Parts: sequence; structure tokens; C-alpha cells
Amino acid sequence: MSSNLLSLPSELLSQILARLPMRSLLKFAETSRRAHFLANANLHTLSLGIHTLSGSSEVSKHPYDVWLRIPDAHTYDYMTLLSFQSALLRSILLRHDSVLQTVTLSIWTLTTKTAEAIARLIALRSLSIRIEGGAYGLNVPRSHMAIERVEQRKAWSLLSSKAVWRSRLYTLRLENADLNTEQLVDMLRETRCCAELWLSWCRFVGKELWKFLGEWRGNRALRVLGLAECGGVLSEATLGVIGGLGGLQSLNLYDCKGLDSSLFEACNRDIWHIVELISPKMIGDGKDMIIEVDPEYEQEM
Repeated sequence: MSSNLLSLPSELLSQILARLPMRSLLKFAETSRRAHFLANANLHTLSLGIHTLSGSSEVSKHPYDVWLRIPDAHTYDYMTLLSFQSALLRSILLRHDSVLQTVTLSIWTLTTKTAEAIARLIALRSLSIRIEGGAYGLNVPRSHMAIERVEQRKAWSLLSSKAVWRSRLYTLRLENADLNTEQLVDMLRETRCCAELWLSWCRFVGKELWKFLGEWRGNRALRVLGLAECGGVLSEATLGVIGGLGGLQSLNLYDCKGLDSSLFEACNRDIWHIVELISPKMIGDGKDMIIEVDPEYEQEM
């Protein structure tokens, strides 16, 4: 069967392979040298998560096509593990740097070597990075954590200034990333086709983001905008910026604070007409709440 399949024209094979999930594509690559070449040429999407702990119940819940688990990770020095992650990612990304269009990563931290490799992905259109935190489950000296934070700041600066794909970026999703507003703006400024921007727990991205979104020449292309615990405190000026995002179809501001959710709902009903709107939560939500406890439960305790 393999010989019959490989006898097809390369153009037709590329159409077939382009529809295969990553696991199937990698298995196909193992069948022959030509299959390996064709599979590499059609590896347009990389979805990779790296977990430091073995035996975790979370391993079965991950959303990544490839989920790398390091057995007995606690027996290794943290900096050794970090070097391994950086070398592995750099090797994978540079091997496919001319064909990767979508990259989704779950990593412990962003290093300069990894950032250099991501910056060279000439076909990249969609980038999603989740920083898990390498210290999870490990005893890491504070000095190492300080070095990691400095390294991550350098990595984001490199990515925001050197990435060859900045003018063609279509989707950007970042979670727990320690980039600042200026770095984010530099990453987005050149693109006129970014349709999705999602930021979660990017603590150094402040209210200046809203000013950029209002002035950005590419803001009309934005279809999905989500901010969680970043973007500063919302103000009335924010309402005007949102009104200027004429193509917006989905807006999620649930974890933002500063304005009453009813104000957003009224603006959407009368002015914006955004199809999917999740308003900011009320300041104080979840605080000073009265919880009733069953007396029988108290007795059991």
C-alpha cells in the first residue's frame, strides 16, 4: 500500500498529507525516506506541550498534539531541564522553519534561543505560547528564578524586534507571558491582518494597550479580542476604542476591572452589536460573600 501511495504525484500527495493530524503525519514519515521528506514539507502545524512531572493526572487533559513528559524530572537540576527544553524546541523549530504556519507551545519559560528560532519561522501566521512555569513541582533556588526572569525579558525583546513574520501575523495568543506593552505593540504594529488577539495573565501589559488598539492601522481586521488580568483598569476611553474596532465579532473582558458590566452591555446593544460579548466582572465579585454551611457538615468536621 505504501508503494502505491507514494507513486501518486507529489502535488496530490501534498493535498492528502495536509489533512492528516500530526501523529499520523509523523507515523507516515517513518515509512521511507521519500515519505519523511514529504511529511516534513507538509508539517504546517506544531502543537507541543512539555510537562516536567511524570504521573500527573493533568497529562490526559492537555490540548496539545504532542505532549512530552520527562520521567523522574525531579532528579534533574532545573537549569539542566531548562537547557534541554530550549535545545529541543530550537531543534524542532529550525528543522521546519520554512513550512510551519501555526505554532502552539506550552513551555516552562521563553529563552532567547527558543525566541531566536520562533523569530525565523518565515511561514508563521498563528502563534500561541503558554508559559507554565518551570518551578512547578521542583525546588528551584531564587537565584535561578531571577536568571529565568531576566532571560525571558530578553527573549520577548528579541521576538518583538527580530521576528520575520510580524507583518503577516494572523493570530496571537499569550498566557502568563512576561512581555510588556511596548514589546507587544512592536510585535503587532506591522501586521494589517491580525484577526485574533488573546492575552491572559500578561501582568506587564497595561492600559497603554488600549491606546495602541485605537491608533493601530490593523485594528479593522481584528475579529476576536480577549483580555484576562491585563490591559490595566478599564475607563470610558476604552469604550471609544472598542467602538472603533469595526470588525469585532467576539470580545471577552471578564477578568478586567474598572467599569460596570451593564455599561458594556448597553453600548453593545445600542452601538457595537458584537455577536459574542463577555462583559467585565463587577469589582468585588467573589468578595465578602456569605456562604451557608450545612450544620451536619460542621459536626462531621
